[in-house]
Amino acid sequence: MSLILIAALALLFLTQIWAGLALRGLFADGAFYAAHLWLARGFVIIEPSRLTAQILVQAPVVLGMRLGATRPQAVALLFSLSSTLMPLLLTGSAVLILPRSQRHLALIPLFVFLAGSMSSAFASVADGPFAAAYCCLLLLMVAVAPLSPARLGLILLLSIGCLRLYESTAFLGPLLACASWQRARQTRG
Repeated sequence: MSLILIAALALLFLTQIWAGLALRGLFADGAFYAAHLWLARGFVIIEPSRLTAQILVQAPVVLGMRLGATRPQAVALLFSLSSTLMPLLLTGSAVLILPRSQRHLALIPLFVFLAGSMSSAFASVADGPFAAAYCCLLLLMVAVAPLSPARLGLILLLSIGCLRLYESTAFLGPLLACASWQRARQTRG
């Protein structure tokens, strides 16, 4: 990757950290979720149809509470950071799963992130950008990443998570199924 792209991604990551520290994740329903996380001292699943998205966004907060961050302000900060950083971290993981010769394909989830997540940045608590990043990562793994036993296991695990990820998987699910079918036709053994 070029130095300019790396610098742009680093700046984007720093911007998301700043947004989390500025408590942008508490806008809209974020304060509601943070308060309920603090009261429950654990996961709060408000919308069962978004189970995967809610668990993965809340996991760092619950871990932080288990490690001692139990003040309401600390829980709110952890939730804000998690909700602003999680879509970008999923998007960035596309670079890790792709071989060096195909890393340019990581621009696909990056464009989805910039178009989807950044347009809803005023309410980072929204699960849609997270679901889009999750599906982009799975799509790249299914469509182009080299297959290994570990990656096949991760594909299976992420596919199971799609069952209760978000309503958009009603649209994105068929795309993933088509990519799986196409990859199965091309794969030998």
